[in-house]
Amino acid sequence: MDYRLLDSFLVLADLLHFGQAAKKLNMSQPCLSNQIARLESDLGGALFDRTKTRVRLTEAGRMLQAEAKKLRADSERLRFRLQSFFKNEEGVLSLGYGDVTELKRLSRAILKMHELYPRIRFHLCELDPGETVERVQNGSLDASVVTGTPNETFPPDLQPIKIMEGRLRAALPANHPLAKQEKLTLEDLQSEKIIACTPRQSDEMQDMEQVKSSWVQENLLSSSDVILDVRRRTTAYWMVSTGLGVAILPNCYELIPSVDPSLSSAVTNVVFKDVEGLDIASWTWFVTLKNRSDSLISRLTECVRDTFDPHEF
Repeated sequence: MDYRLLDSFLVLADLLHFGQAAKKLNMSQPCLSNQIARLESDLGGALFDRTKTRVRLTEAGRMLQAEAKKLRADSERLRFRLQSFFKNEEGVLSLGYGDVTELKRLSRAILKMHELYPRIRFHLCELDPGETVERVQNGSLDASVVTGTPNETFPPDLQPIKIMEGRLRAALPANHPLAKQEKLTLEDLQSEKIIACTPRQSDEMQDMEQVKSSWVQENLLSSSDVILDVRRRTTAYWMVSTGLGVAILPNCYELIPSVDPSLSSAVTNVVFKDVEGLDIASWTWFVTLKNRSDSLISRLTECVRDTFDPHEF
């Protein structure tokens, strides 16, 4: 349907006078009559009853008037949304993360992005470690946050940006005897119950792999020492908070408030200690596809750079 004919119809339907409608449309009356005739021919029936003294809408004309007003309003909304989109003011971004501390840090960039472009929406996906990079590669995620090591190896088609750097520390229940010591050694942990994060081959958890390698090299860890094997670092943290054992985690996990073992309140009952002989860095990365010509991703990347101090804990 020709929108120009529809616009002429709506003006005539409101005024019910060919002369006045033609003047408002800045055209001659014969031209308007011709447009209405073309529209009626296209639709297959009369839209107006015409006499020498008056013009009235037919039943079909009243139906078209109601629907055409909705159609034009929808058209205007679509035009506005597309203009906003092309101005980087509207859209949806899908972001992935593997642990709650990654999301907590990413929320800064999301907040700034929302302040600048309030019509942009975010779809957040909590994924198993190992999935986030793959989903950025296949396009099902626009970006993801990944925690690993400074030597993390990313596929060549990805662009990683370091947003935080820290170190691995021992996480202990606050009432643990070792919690009173200023610093621990690997030997101090030898007889402890260990809550381990076991990486898969595809995981972005090389820091956890290095922990195990260090302990095995020092003959401090065997399978019998591990009382709980978990997939997520956050799970290990919560298990430490209940007093089940000790875990080695990035120091960014000190940002999480612990839950009382009774589950009745949120308290800080996990303490973190440096461990001599365990010198392993843990970095957090913001990962996107390289050379992706997407203005929304570029805007989000700018917000990430503006809101993160990699050295801040």
